[in-house]
Amino acid sequence: QPIYLLKPFKLLGLEVLTRPSTPTALSDPELLFKTALQFGFYCDLEMLCWRKALKLVSGHPLSDTRIFLNCNPYLVEAQKFLKIKSIFEENRVDAQKIVLEITERSAVSNFKTFYERLRHLRNRGFGVAVDDVGGGYASLESIVETHPDVVKIDRHIISDLKRDPFRRS
Repeated sequence: QPIYLLKPFKLLGLEVLTRPSTPTALSDPELLFKTALQFGFYCDLEMLCWRKALKLVSGHPLSDTRIFLNCNPYLVEAQKFLKIKSIFEENRVDAQKIVLEITERSAVSNFKTFYERLRHLRNRGFGVAVDDVGGGYASLESIVETHPDVVKIDRHIISDLKRDPFRRS
């Protein structure tokens, strides 16, 4: 899924999304990840998805553009998160091409660990985006503390901008 800057209008990067092709209820990515979280294998599933995404993108004609990967705060706080650098090294992907999209659908439970790990990633070249702002747990304070490179506003806030002056303002 392409991500564009509005001013100047240009391609900023590609968001790689998980879309399971299974004829079950788990073909819904939101349900799949909620189930993985509930049964304790969220980190493994997310890392598997990242590996598949990086393999897919490595042969893409736009492989020089930035790659956006969804990242739940739960993953950032998990012990396994400390090993994510190896995923990018295995696939020979430069950290400076990666933007981790912190999804606002889950709450941060340990702010100190969360912000320290984000700072560590930034120091290694990763970008950080905050996804679904206005549609989840993000407070303005947490957005400021996250220091995102990109802020993606939730769809329900920006829909009908043309007709709704309140939303537009």
